[in-house]
Formats: sequence, structure tokens, C-alpha cells
Amino acid sequence: MEKIDFMVTMINIQEEAVGTRILDLQRSAYAVEARLIGCGDFPPLREMLDDLRHCTDCFLVFVEKGEIVGCLSYERAGGIFTITRLVVSPRHFRRGIASALLRDLESRLSPGSVICASTADLNEPAIRAYEKQGYKTEAGPVSQGIALRRVRKQVGGGLD
Repeated sequence: MEKIDFMVTMINIQEEAVGTRILDLQRSAYAVEARLIGCGDFPPLREMLDDLRHCTDCFLVFVEKGEIVGCLSYERAGGIFTITRLVVSPRHFRRGIASALLRDLESRLSPGSVICASTADLNEPAIRAYEKQGYKTEAGPVSQGIALRRVRKQVGGGLD
């Protein structure tokens, strides 16, 4: 059996090479999501490198054999952590990378912290990934013509 060489770590998105890699990764992942939900003009695909490098989010990446194959970014407001992107290279789908990133984020937070996110209501693989990690889901608003699903979890339990 092949040994998997991976780690989850924080990165500095302002570094141009890092920003370029994350932008390429999210474009490939979001292109798949756009097709899945039937959205020809998917808003996350409009993000440019300069936008990404100037955002104030914290970035966690899943690195395997020296390659970034998954990314989770979040912003914090008090004890609420909002996931702003969770993307995995399409070549690495269905391998638990999104789940590993979600678990790593949770491990960094204090009990009682709340993690929330939104995803397209038609993005069943993303909704299943969140639910597998114990997130509660509910219908969300429609944003830019896309029906959203909200997901939420309190670190250490609770949030019924």
C-alpha cells in the first residue's frame, strides 16, 4: 500500500506563487460546480488574482506530495468563523480532502465557536461533505440567481 504524504497547513495568500496556485485550483473546482448546478456565469469564477491576494481571509491548504490539492479559507467575526471557499482539485475528488480541511479548521477553534458556510443548493456533493462532518443544513437565500444552502456547526457540539 502506497504511503500518502500530505499535510494541512496555513498559507500566506499574498505570495504571488501561492495566490496563483490557489486561483488555478479554485477555477478548476468551481468550473465543475458551475456545470453541476447549471450556472453559466458562476460568480466565484470571476475572481482575479489581485482580488484573491488582497482578501483578508485565513487560508488552510491540503498539500499532497508537495502539491496544493485543496483549500479552505475563512473569515472570523468574534466566535463565528465563516468559510468563504472550500475547493478541491477535480483530480482529487472523493478522497476526503474537503473533510480533512473541515476537521483541521475545527481543531484550531475553541469549543463553542461556530463555523458556517453557504453552498449552492444543487451542490449535493458539498452538502454531503458538510453533513458527514456534523454540519446542520437549512435553505438559504438566493444570491446572484443561485439558490443557496446554509451550513452551520458549533465546535464541541450544540446548535440544535
